[in-house]
Amino acid sequence: MIRNIIFDIGNVLAGFHYKKYLDSLGLTENQRETVAGAVFEGPYWKEMDRGIWTEEEICQKCAELAPQEEKAIRKVFREGIEQLVEEYPFSEAWLKQLRERGYHVYLLSNYGERGFAWALEHFSFIRQAEDMVISYRENLLKPDEAIYRNMLKRFGIRPEETVFLDDTEANVQAAEKLGIRGIHVKSHEEAVRLLEAALKN
Repeated sequence: MIRNIIFDIGNVLAGFHYKKYLDSLGLTENQRETVAGAVFEGPYWKEMDRGIWTEEEICQKCAELAPQEEKAIRKVFREGIEQLVEEYPFSEAWLKQLRERGYHVYLLSNYGERGFAWALEHFSFIRQAEDMVISYRENLLKPDEAIYRNMLKRFGIRPEETVFLDDTEANVQAAEKLGIRGIHVKSHEEAVRLLEAALKN
């Protein structure tokens, strides 16, 4: 019987819109592609979420990948982090309704310190979570098994009584290896349907 529902944040409860933000910078199409490749699609962005390197260290590493766009890359780090993620209009009501039905609701997300500080102030769904594990606080990233074990211990929950929703298949598979039921989120409508099916079983 499922008692616990754990949500990822990005692309599950809030949209990650870095392309929209880059469009607002007045860059050419080639510049946008270069900056996206060096920053959001590059090898160093995830280090923001791990919480070990400083932002300046990560920014410098990204700039080294595209030195011709260093000015734009530095602007992204200086101004853009808080503008990259936008709460979905359905998120707070979804979590609230699940709690009212008696389920325990938690968050497990790869998130950097500055971005999450902004999210805490602005995302209404966060107040519906009983507890949360955020990657920068653990210095670990999904799909590392250790972050899931930390989560289970912190929340005091049993894997077989838990379902986890995430937009990244590898993260879902890592949870399933520990006996947690996983839902790979591809759309909100499908996620709701799959979650309701899991709750009935």
